Amino acid sequence: MLKEHLTIITMNKSAQKRILIIGNKCHGKTTFAHYLAKELGDAENHTTSSYLVYRLGLIKGVSPEEILTHKETHRLDLIDLGNAMCEADPGCLVSLSLWAAKSSWVIIDGVRRISEFNQVKSWFQHIIWIDRPSEPIGIDNLELTPDMADEHILNDGGLDHLENLAIKKALDLR
Repeated sequence: MLKEHLTIITMNKSAQKRILIIGNKCHGKTTFAHYLAKELGDAENHTTSSYLVYRLGLIKGVSPEEILTHKETHRLDLIDLGNAMCEADPGCLVSLSLWAAKSSWVIIDGVRRISEFNQVKSWFQHIIWIDRPSEPIGIDNLELTPDMADEHILNDGGLDHLENLAIKKALDLR
């Protein structure tokens, strides 16, 4: 029975269409992923940092909401935790996100490290780099570069502009 269950899960997961969104922090990756998921319909977006926020909250004895409210204060701890987890298993954060996904389309953002990217890139049908040139980079551990993506999206307007870019991308993907 367990073997049948795992086979069904594997079959369902392999039918998913997966998109990876990469780029610098605060450039609109998660917002674009949200808009894209909404436009695609049977879709969901996950950020790999969600598990890091949850885990750091457990370690520090505070709620995930507390970590998110003061994310810049906790950024170095989040980076250290993510680095440690990915050093042990480069695909672990993406695996957790994909395992939780139930929809036909799955959009993941938050991959930061080359080892992590190299481990998971073959799991995705499409990789998109989001760039917002007007946004300063700040403290970040991004090791990826735009040339690692299949496509670049320039986030050079407001939220309505980013949503329209997601609508256009959804039409292209269907």
